[in-house]
Amino acid sequence: MVSLELSAEIRWSLLCWRARSVGHHPNGTERLRRYFASLATNLAAQNYERGCLVGNFSTELADQSRPIRDRLASTFAAWSRPIEACIRDAQKAGEISRDGEPRALAEFLLNSFEGAMLRMKVEKDGSPLDHFITVIFSRVLT
Repeated sequence: MVSLELSAEIRWSLLCWRARSVGHHPNGTERLRRYFASLATNLAAQNYERGCLVGNFSTELADQSRPIRDRLASTFAAWSRPIEACIRDAQKAGEISRDGEPRALAEFLLNSFEGAMLRMKVEKDGSPLDHFITVIFSRVLT
């Protein structure tokens, strides 16, 4: 399960790095946009074949073992926390509506992105990821 911990840590580090990479602190919505765009770029570089280790383990192993299922759940929870923080920042700054609960929105984004990655692997192209980014940032986080 070290792989799952590393995977979540890499995602967290990437999100933090993206926030600092331009010499200023972009707003919460922009941090999220850069983060998901960066993940999409990495998936394209892998020819849309690999997807997400946590997602792959979830589809293959979650029913096999309670400890594995628990670890996967905690990994998803850890992954969603920085997304939740960005949403909360964006709401406080007035960038997006305060109607949505940040934790629920973060979990929805993560769940939606995982689904887009599954579809991407089937179609072997980035259109599901592009659709995710378009819908999330033009309809959901507004």
